[in-house]
Amino acid sequence: MVAAPDLNSFEGLVAFAKGAVEFDWQESGDDAEHEMSPFLLAQSKPGDMPQPIVIDDGSMATKAGRALKSAGVQGLVDSMKAKRVAVAVQATMMDEDGSFPGVIVAAFERDKSEFFYAKITEPPSRRVAAWRPSAEGFSEMLTAGLRSALAG
Repeated sequence: MVAAPDLNSFEGLVAFAKGAVEFDWQESGDDAEHEMSPFLLAQSKPGDMPQPIVIDDGSMATKAGRALKSAGVQGLVDSMKAKRVAVAVQATMMDEDGSFPGVIVAAFERDKSEFFYAKITEPPSRRVAAWRPSAEGFSEMLTAGLRSALAG
C-alpha cells in the first residue's frame, strides 16, 4: 500500500499530481488510443485537498492560458486564487533518441516551481514510466508546452 502524500508540503502536492496522472493511465487499461485530458490541481492552503480543475473546457483553458501568457507561472497561481497549483499535460517530447509520448507535471508555489516528466510506455500496456526531474534549461520548454496546451 502506498502512503498518502503529506498535503501540508509542496512536495506532497507534487506527489499527489504524479499519482493522479498514474491513476489516469492505470484506469485507461490497455486502450492504445488513450489521451489524458490536461488538468490543474489548485490547493487553497497547505493541508487542503487539492481541487481538480479540468482544463478541456474553453473558459478554464482561456483563463489559465491568459494568466500564463501575461504574468507567467505566478500569474497562473494568482489567477487560481491558490497557495499552490499543479498542472499535468500529455505532450510529445524529445530526447537524444528522438520523440516520444510523455506527460509533464509541473507544480508552482509563490517562489518555487518544479517540473517532472515521464515517458508513456508503448502499447499494448501504456503506462507512466519513471518520473524524471527536468534537466537544466528544460523548465522553459515545459512552460512553453504548458502555455500551448492551456491555450487550447
